[in-house]
Amino acid sequence: MPSYQKFAGALLLVLLLVACGGDATMPTNDTVGPPANFTVIWKGASAPAGSRVTGPSVAITDAAGHAIRNATVTFVITTGGGILIDSADKTDADGVASAGTWQLGPLVGTQAMTATSSGFPVWTIIATATAP
Repeated sequence: MPSYQKFAGALLLVLLLVACGGDATMPTNDTVGPPANFTVIWKGASAPAGSRVTGPSVAITDAAGHAIRNATVTFVITTGGGILIDSADKTDADGVASAGTWQLGPLVGTQAMTATSSGFPVWTIIATATAP
């Protein structure tokens, strides 16, 4: 094989390798699929009534596990009379939204909130308020 053909073949190989190299950044919302997974991140809480605990978070991803950014998430206290402090209603770059701090209500016993996002069922999240 003539040397110019070897050179051309090597050059073509290098160009292909460079073209296929890409980078290691995560895909943007332009390349991810529709929301497919809604995961509650919560280890539970048991604390005195009226105290503050770190609230749950949720993660929203597509079927391949890519984060869905800017998805609306709704957290609502449903029992116990507590409040949410610094709750995020949109997912961040990692596809995560946080309920912030959950100040438990004044009643001893089970307290609950819900978390949901469009297209997903409502999740009920429970905390236990103990006697102060």
